[in-house]
Amino acid sequence: LAILDYMSVLGFNTLQLRIMTDYGFAVKLDSHQKIAFGPRVSSYRAYDMQAVKEVIDHASNLDIQVIPELTVAHRAGGWFNAALMAPCPRHHCEEGGGLTLDTSKGTIFPTLSSVLRELRSVFSSPYLHL
Repeated sequence: LAILDYMSVLGFNTLQLRIMTDYGFAVKLDSHQKIAFGPRVSSYRAYDMQAVKEVIDHASNLDIQVIPELTVAHRAGGWFNAALMAPCPRHHCEEGGGLTLDTSKGTIFPTLSSVLRELRSVFSSPYLHL
């Protein structure tokens, strides 16, 4: 929360909070707890929704907007445990391209919609970075 205090002093009014990376979700979603940990990390700390709400509340008190960022295309390894990953071509994974979602799977859009609904219930910002 201290970073928000510093942001306020410096006049910053927007924090873009990265919800997931290629390594996993930084937030443990209530509706999809098993996707909190990505394929390449054995010990990963994911924040619970209560901690996220505390950040958003503190930011709101400082007139700072918190915008969630969710990776859905490239470097989307955080979706690994949801079984939504595309088969990984050797050149893509070995040369640092990261993992990508397999949009041909019929479960991807319902899962993504569910995750977005949960995020919208917590974040008050009208913006979302996909």
